[in-house]
Amino acid sequence: MSATSTLRAIATWLGGAHDRGGRSARGAREGIPTEVRFALRGTGYERTSHDRRWTEVDVQLPKGYALSLFVRRHEWTDPHQIAREAMVDLELGDAAFDRAFLVEAAPAQIARTVLDASIRRLLASYDAASLTTEALEDRPVVRLTVRTWLNADAITAAIDALVSLSAGLRDAYAALDAAALRDAGSPYRPALDDAEVDAQRSELASEVEHIAGLRRKR
Repeated sequence: MSATSTLRAIATWLGGAHDRGGRSARGAREGIPTEVRFALRGTGYERTSHDRRWTEVDVQLPKGYALSLFVRRHEWTDPHQIAREAMVDLELGDAAFDRAFLVEAAPAQIARTVLDASIRRLLASYDAASLTTEALEDRPVVRLTVRTWLNADAITAAIDALVSLSAGLRDAYAALDAAALRDAGSPYRPALDDAEVDAQRSELASEVEHIAGLRRKR
């Protein structure tokens, strides 16, 4: 199937449209805005036969839920960066994945929940893939980038995994909020309960900003 045919199929599946003059398709999956792009990347300004093909899949995240993700296979410079505290590598409790992948993510509790087995299998199935969070015109997205043009089946599988991550973000925060309310132990003092939740949300946001700051410095 050609790239254009693949994007046409994806646009139909998403109930959206594809860019006839370019290499993108957009729509929504389970009500969550989604976009797929085929890109060519080279080392210079001119396109050449050496340009590499990449697929980018963006799935919108709910606003108001702080999350920073930068996940990719380990590079040889990572241990040095981690040792000098210029990079963080979060362990997810999946030994094989933790050995193979850098997980620079925050908040840690949220990341361990949303980076579930389906996301880890998705990333591990490619030699060159990354998962990041991006801010697009004040619209947060989670982005999967893979070094090849994926076929329609692979794209739909990736979209479903990312949509599950997006939908699960609210649930992950709700679980932490509920735990904060239980820890407060004051069912008859809702103002105090709200303060506990607000304090926890502030701590989580600070954790995200710290990780984002490390990435900006690099």
